[in-house]
Amino acid sequence: MPPTSRTFGDCARSSARILVAPCNDRARGAVRPPIEPASGARGRKSVHGLDTDERIAGKTPFFGHVTAFSANLGHAGKLWRRPHKKDNPESPVSLVRPSTHLTHPPTAAVDLSALTDLVHRTFGAELSATPMPGGASTRRYFRLDLPNGHRAVAMFVPEGGRPEEVQKVHDGTRWPFLEVRDLLADRGIDVPGILAEDTPRGWLVIEDLGDDTLANWLSKNPGDKPQLYSKAVRDLARAQQVLSELPKGSVVGSRTFDFDLLRWEIEHFREWGLDAREKPLAPGDVERWNAIADRLARRVADLPHCFVHRDYQSRNLMVASAGDELRLVWIDFQDALLGPRVYDLVALLNDSYQEFDRPFVEARLADYASAAGLDAASLERIVHEFDLVTVQRKLKDAGRFVFIDRQKNNPSFLKFVTPTIHKVNGALERLAPSDPDMAELRTILRRALGDELTST
Repeated sequence: MPPTSRTFGDCARSSARILVAPCNDRARGAVRPPIEPASGARGRKSVHGLDTDERIAGKTPFFGHVTAFSANLGHAGKLWRRPHKKDNPESPVSLVRPSTHLTHPPTAAVDLSALTDLVHRTFGAELSATPMPGGASTRRYFRLDLPNGHRAVAMFVPEGGRPEEVQKVHDGTRWPFLEVRDLLADRGIDVPGILAEDTPRGWLVIEDLGDDTLANWLSKNPGDKPQLYSKAVRDLARAQQVLSELPKGSVVGSRTFDFDLLRWEIEHFREWGLDAREKPLAPGDVERWNAIADRLARRVADLPHCFVHRDYQSRNLMVASAGDELRLVWIDFQDALLGPRVYDLVALLNDSYQEFDRPFVEARLADYASAAGLDAASLERIVHEFDLVTVQRKLKDAGRFVFIDRQKNNPSFLKFVTPTIHKVNGALERLAPSDPDMAELRTILRRALGDELTST
């Protein structure tokens, strides 16, 4: 086999241990360059077709923003605006959302000629590729059989692939997946190794981590749940510390969960979790919904900030062995940004794909606080922040699952809508006694959702 630009040995992940300290309030040292408003932003409307609102940059494709995709990834400034008088008075905001046009829909055949060339150049081998199942995105995955019994995973982002979730996008020429991966590896966080890349043609070849996501592992080894979730929250606490200062110009530091983005996500639930399912707000509740949603987005935006993976959950952590111990390897981190310190805890411990009782959740929050060096008073604040962010994040998730069905013809996530709404209700019940906004929000949602909000 000819020499490769990246050998398997070169791709071994760092095992450096990282220190434990509390998450800082605003990720000191992070650079936040100004973000220009998108031009041609369109108003809010209920859309059930494709090819809408093409001028917004949303969640980057798996590999993110590259030069070849730059025409499709503009800047996102204000993500919503208050309506003018001429607007529908019941339309609280005008939203800018990503296009859902699929140049290469998930079921379309992929031209493997570029991958064939890449495998031959890098490994001196003929292409032997087996398609792998994907998730909600248009990314495509192939398991590669390489010489000497080695395997790898090839990942493809369709040329012209559109964003999937609204965010403010870094104007760089390097794929965020690669930039964030290198940052995480440099700080001692377990991430996949890169074996080969041909970004102009949309391909990366990465280390094969197997099929054991945390979700898959626990389906076979349920007794490992406390151990692995304790490790996951401790890993997160350590990562937040070592990422408290970011390199100048980092893509992570250029993106933040600010008021605009959080408010858009709440409205995303209204559009898809309520309106699209014919469970609209009662006419008399619209004005109060808007006011409460504004305040909720502001309160979440004002929480202490640090590095956020954005989707730190059981399908985005791979379980791998490390001698007699188990390791958790991070994947799907290309959308990392600055946001509430509890955001990833909510994604993990209120995961829509898992069920946890409250004592389990509170025990893991205590594990996190211990790893972060927080005292009892700080832990109490963490628990309150956790419930508040749960309301915002899980509303967004419930709406997103419907969006994926209606706009991407992928109904596999619909079974998680009601369980996700139950997680919202649980958080609202805990917050309501001391929080009038959350008490009223629960009443509004009960009128719209009926028994779905509270049924078990």
